[in-house]
Amino acid sequence: MNYYARFALPCSAIAFPLFGVCAARLGRMSRRLLVLATASAYVALFLVIDPQQVRALSPFLVAWWPTLSIAAIALLVRFVR
Repeated sequence: MNYYARFALPCSAIAFPLFGVCAARLGRMSRRLLVLATASAYVALFLVIDPQQVRALSPFLVAWWPTLSIAAIALLVRFVR
């Protein structure tokens, strides 16, 4: 896990500003809905996945999931609009 986290954390410094720039181009209501939907998705993920299941997941997936999901949402918002 530590090996993958070493690479995933620096990449999050790119993914989160990408998300912010894409969200900043939206209107006020759309931006609030996007932030609410993203936060709800993370909370739902933590409520749905049992802590015992996380140990069974790949360390690569556990380390990269937050960064990749934020980058995917940012790209989706960018290209759907």
